[in-house]
Amino acid sequence: NILVSGYTGDLSYNQVTMGTTVPTGNNKNNSSETWENDTKGNYTKVFQGTSASAPVVSGAIALVLEACPILTYRDVKYLIAKTAIQTSSTFTTNSAGLKHSNDTGYGLINVKGMIDMCKAIGYTNLSAIHSDSGINSDQEVISSTTVSKDIIITKNLKVEWVGLTISIESDFLEDLEVKLISPSNTESILLHANNALGTSDTRLGKTAKNQFTTGFRLSSVAFIDESSMGTWEVKITSRNAKLTNLQLEVVGY
Repeated sequence: NILVSGYTGDLSYNQVTMGTTVPTGNNKNNSSETWENDTKGNYTKVFQGTSASAPVVSGAIALVLEACPILTYRDVKYLIAKTAIQTSSTFTTNSAGLKHSNDTGYGLINVKGMIDMCKAIGYTNLSAIHSDSGINSDQEVISSTTVSKDIIITKNLKVEWVGLTISIESDFLEDLEVKLISPSNTESILLHANNALGTSDTRLGKTAKNQFTTGFRLSSVAFIDESSMGTWEVKITSRNAKLTNLQLEVVGY
């Protein structure tokens, strides 16, 4: 469910990657993270990870909104997908001609491209938002194999977002892989196998096993501007698992 990527620095103490301020004097005892002439310890040169990329993307969007203040959050998301820069070969082109990667979303945020597009067309002027959903309640035991389940969506929407709620009981969630394939045959990996999610993991608010048993929602933005109408395919790979229910929700216009 990655929309876009931003710049970030490497965790390197030997070279400057990205720098930023820190709370006054915070880096006094971390000389490897700051500059020699920063005697007060007010800066760091190892600004990296999500801590760096999230404010970079936020600042980029602020510049776009300054140039085109009437944009809605839906407009911003659409402009991001339309203008982002693909920086690797891991991208798949959906049926609407947009390139998406499970690793980096639609690519690197492109401030100039977004501003140029919003100034050229005013704003994307998306019509009212709608949704549709479908359910597959066929129960099945999955044992070291891949099963395929179909869910039918009857409304013809241009997709903005898709959510899949999966109810599955397993003692080996770390092996669970979930893929979603649109009616246009675009594939998005919603959950990778070898995901390091143990059944007793409590990062989800309660144990992962219980969360998935009662229904856990995965989502994707890989299908932007595709048609929602038709048969969506869900491919599930696991071992010693019992699938009880799948619910697909599509939001679009």
